[in-house]
Amino acid sequence: MDEKDLETIDNNNIVVITVGNRGEIVGYTGEENEELVIPFVSTMNEGESPITIIIGDNAFYDCDNISSVSIESGVTNIRTNAFYDCDNLTSVIIGDTVTDIGSYAFYDCDKLETITISKSVTNISDWAFFSCNAVKTVNFTGTEEEWNTITIGEYNDC
Repeated sequence: MDEKDLETIDNNNIVVITVGNRGEIVGYTGEENEELVIPFVSTMNEGESPITIIIGDNAFYDCDNISSVSIESGVTNIRTNAFYDCDNLTSVIIGDTVTDIGSYAFYDCDKLETITISKSVTNISDWAFFSCNAVKTVNFTGTEEEWNTITIGEYNDC
């Protein structure tokens, strides 16, 4: 990879590294209680392909200042520990381009009450939602038949 192909974007307190038409969220610098919307970035020029976003390992690890997350079109993967131990997270909407939710992605989000999972999700890894004891509602945007095709790992107790 040429260094000239690497771009770091800090937009709305979210740090993204882009290479070509791919981006990875690698960190968060916000300090206030926020309702987060991802993706928020488009560095496309006319005629370019849209940027595909991955929420990287530990990107929002222990971010107690996030109250809700809406993951919109463009994000394909939520990696390991992405939102691990976000103590004030109460609501998550996983959008229609996410296919994979990694291990420990929402582990120990102890105030998480509502989860909406898109029918595009095909894999929920082990421990992804473990120790989310406040969950009251899990919504799925597809059918029961589509839900039954998702590979769901062990220890997802909500």
